[in-house]
Amino acid sequence: MANSEEIIMYKNTILTKLINDKDVCQLILNRTISDMTDSDMQSEVKKYIRKYWYMPYTAEDEGTYITFDIGGTAYGQGTINKKNMLGLYVFTHHKLMECEFSPIGTTPIEYKVGTRVDILNAFIQKLLNGSLDFGKGVLKLMKDPPKPINNVYYGRELLFEVPEWSDDCENDGGI
Repeated sequence: MANSEEIIMYKNTILTKLINDKDVCQLILNRTISDMTDSDMQSEVKKYIRKYWYMPYTAEDEGTYITFDIGGTAYGQGTINKKNMLGLYVFTHHKLMECEFSPIGTTPIEYKVGTRVDILNAFIQKLLNGSLDFGKGVLKLMKDPPKPINNVYYGRELLFEVPEWSDDCENDGGI
């Protein structure tokens, strides 16, 4: 399992990947972002992406959120072997759910029509599934079931497995 410093580093890497993806930002902000500087866009989007589990305070807060955290689960005998997981919740207010979205750099004909959560899910999977930016091995999507958050928010829970977070583990095959 990753130590606390590694977890901080991994969370910052995930946040950076998300706020630097203009398509993800446009979906979260629910508007085109061509009129914003990168700095303004990232600052605004950080209000909706949290490196911890988060729920809006009231049902009236209409927004689209991504929250995530990292942890591990021991398996087998003892506690030496761990499955390390990255969990993300992607959810939006029901009033923002339906979406017609034109990804950055496409023509107006290439709109993606569907739910905001499903489109965000697709972009996040492209960013993270198979990534080599976390420990030893690739992030592997394990599940992405629908997740009712409360009576006005709905989303998906994405769960990624990483074979080994830590670079200094004893179980590295003698390397």
